[in-house]
Amino acid sequence: YWDVAVLPETLGESLDPRYCLLTDTTGFHPTNTPGNPQFVDPYFNIITTADEPTEGGNSIDLNYRPLSKIGDYHIGASSAAAEAGGGVFIPDYVQLTRDIDRDIRPFGDDPDIGADERTEDELIIDNNDPGASSEGTWLESGGADPWPTDSVYSRTADDTFTFEGTRLSANAVFIWYTGWPSRSSAVQVEIFDGLDPLGTLTVNQRQNVSQWYYLGTYTFTGTARVVITATGNDTSTNADAVRFVPVPAPEQCGIRIVGPSSVQEESSTDYDLEAVYTDGTTDAVEADVWSLADGGASINSTGLLTTPPLDQHANTTIIAEYAYGGIARYTSKSVRMIDLDSPMEVIVDNLDAGASSTGTWLVSGGAHHYGADSVYNKTTGDEFDFAADLPSGTQYAVYMWWTTWPSRRTNLPVGIYSGNTLLNTVTVNQKINGGQWNLLGFYSFNDRAKVKITALSGFSTNADAVRFTPVSMLAEIIIDNSDPGTSSTGIWSVSGGANPVGSNSLWSKTVGATYNYHIDVTGTFDVYASWTSWPSRFDAVPYEINDGASPEGTFPMNQQLDGGSWNLVATGVIFSNSVDVTIHSTTADFSTNADAIKLVPTP
Repeated sequence: YWDVAVLPETLGESLDPRYCLLTDTTGFHPTNTPGNPQFVDPYFNIITTADEPTEGGNSIDLNYRPLSKIGDYHIGASSAAAEAGGGVFIPDYVQLTRDIDRDIRPFGDDPDIGADERTEDELIIDNNDPGASSEGTWLESGGADPWPTDSVYSRTADDTFTFEGTRLSANAVFIWYTGWPSRSSAVQVEIFDGLDPLGTLTVNQRQNVSQWYYLGTYTFTGTARVVITATGNDTSTNADAVRFVPVPAPEQCGIRIVGPSSVQEESSTDYDLEAVYTDGTTDAVEADVWSLADGGASINSTGLLTTPPLDQHANTTIIAEYAYGGIARYTSKSVRMIDLDSPMEVIVDNLDAGASSTGTWLVSGGAHHYGADSVYNKTTGDEFDFAADLPSGTQYAVYMWWTTWPSRRTNLPVGIYSGNTLLNTVTVNQKINGGQWNLLGFYSFNDRAKVKITALSGFSTNADAVRFTPVSMLAEIIIDNSDPGTSSTGIWSVSGGANPVGSNSLWSKTVGATYNYHIDVTGTFDVYASWTSWPSRFDAVPYEINDGASPEGTFPMNQQLDGGSWNLVATGVIFSNSVDVTIHSTTADFSTNADAIKLVPTP
């Protein structure tokens, strides 16, 4: 039942499998293997006919739909498929380097045939086992409850005890030691992958004795080594056993489209699809279907987007479909198509003609600078300006880029000017969010646009680059909980929920607490919200949307579902004044999360 064939056989055609497991290899290529795959729990779909006299000659049509995943098709311990895959195709097909569970293949010398790669079992190395070795003097300990029969100790500083075994995947590592009044409270334990250090921990052997003590999870590619170093100094260090437990491969939790958020008219741009896994890693995958929701552009079967000529900026939405485990997943990405005759984005780097300064600004060693470098200053009153001549009547999103350093200011005032008129002062923390564009707000300029940074003694102030982007060019506008324009009432604390937008999200259980997102933009937008999941989240969190002071509606959102993703709150909201979205905490029994808001322009 695991063989493949071309039917009907009367056609006289056949397949030519290589490195496959067949019931009978007669007449096939010699790389094939005969035998039973020993599936853990195979499923058979057997069709039988009914023989009832009451049928009266009626016929029944059978319609088949794709089956969901039924049974367990991992291979057994003595499967004929084990290490029989040859591996000759792996260099040419990166998809073959992981199996259906995303376990790395090959695990042994050669890959297993089929979708499943058998991986390693749990490994325990005792101090008496072949994988244990020592340097110095280690004596049998009288500590109670050793694993399994005894443990050893040393009182000599820098004596080492090593536990070594073969590991070829991610493993949780544990250590067992016995207690004694003289045990050291600061034992150095090192974890290696071969000769490469993975981590060093300090273990208090006066606590958590005679149990498996967790050292962390590490990925090994050959020989796993755990080295215990005796402390000495009139203390004893114990070595008993080490345990390696394979960690299940992460599961796929979503997909996302990779590519630019804006493209020029009459251009072609490639977009790719990534699968996202529960451990935060990603893999490139091929979409089953690419399509567009709107915009007059076209996209082919490989994700190549082609845009038409435009007389104004326009949006299109790319949609990708991908099936995994019998379940179809969909994702979308808003893309702004840029009319080249409309106002364009302007970036002013610290070395550009629009940059000017007073005082002495030195080249910074901060990483991830924009352009060739960034500069810093520690003298009070020295200034750095980024200026650009922009068309009046156009609203711009203004961003600033800086590099981080331990001495950076956490409360740097940044002035945004139209000519000599101060429009706003934004306070930024240059110790965080370096190496990226950080939003300063939305502004219209009737005179030369200028962003001014002023240094202060005792701290370093960084100047790198400023970006002016017409709001009409933005495929989406995102305001995070840490961005300018946010404010709150009541108590909001940093949440431990996974996958926030930016560095974190916030939560509250204070009845009446609010979190507001204010954006000085106008236009018609679809409004989205992102939150992080937590077991205590409320399932009807009110999101109040206002156009300035004019209410547009309140929308309850279930924060128990779809955390870490963008969720549609309202469509086609017309904002004539400004955007205000307020999250309300209405119950002390459940938590309310505030993370980020996204606006997507609509025609």
